[in-house]
Amino acid sequence: MSEMACRTCKRVFRVPRRGSDVCPVCKTRTLTDNWNGLVVIFNPESSILAEKIGAKEPGRYAINVGR
Repeated sequence: MSEMACRTCKRVFRVPRRGSDVCPVCKTRTLTDNWNGLVVIFNPESSILAEKIGAKEPGRYAINVGR
């Protein structure tokens, strides 16, 4: 099981197998294992960091997602 980040919504997920490349949140095919930094957002409505990274829902987000 590996952790991958979505290039579109920056969410970080545990992916059961390498062939899975569809983001469970935004449904795009932009998952990558090329990401750095992890931030966990609990309350995006009152978080300055959530506003900076564009997080609208609680969850795990990558700070930097490579191409």
